[in-house]
Amino acid sequence: MGSGNLQNMTGGPISGTVEGEGGPAMTITLPLQPQEEARLLAAARARGLSTAALVREAVERILEETSGKTSSAKEPTRSLRGLLAKYGPAPSAEEIDKNRAEMFANFPRSDF
Repeated sequence: MGSGNLQNMTGGPISGTVEGEGGPAMTITLPLQPQEEARLLAAARARGLSTAALVREAVERILEETSGKTSSAKEPTRSLRGLLAKYGPAPSAEEIDKNRAEMFANFPRSDF
């Protein structure tokens, strides 16, 4: 599990590097309003965590939810035959020839 080093910049956003198991993986900057920053710090203190650890937990929860949705959200692919099954069986060659003859019965012809 990685550790973080988010530090409060004076009058600005919370910024720092979130470290993965292989070392620094990503630098994150969170522009927060003063009220949001105070709430984040209070939530971290209430849970006995640093702000970095609290943010890391939130990110891990989001990633777990996302990875679960992408694998289960995919519907199994259906064959073309399966997609067209609701239309019933295809017409036979005789039916196609009959329909074609009816369609073109009154079609103007010119035999050259």
